[in-house]
Amino acid sequence: MKPQSNGRDLTQGNVFRHLLLFSLPLLIGNVIQSLQQLINAFWVGKYLGPDGLAAVAVSGPVVFVIL
Repeated sequence: MKPQSNGRDLTQGNVFRHLLLFSLPLLIGNVIQSLQQLINAFWVGKYLGPDGLAAVAVSGPVVFVIL
């Protein structure tokens, strides 16, 4: 009797398609995080000036790595 599985068998079929589907949630999260940094840079640069924009630009990659 074969055990029932609810997931996909990543060992069978097209490797590229499986990798793409497996990494899609991570890709979407990275795009959303990048958009958030872009919006933060826009508003901070508009209202706080170059010093605030520099702080956002320097802290952006650090936050990206931590998340």
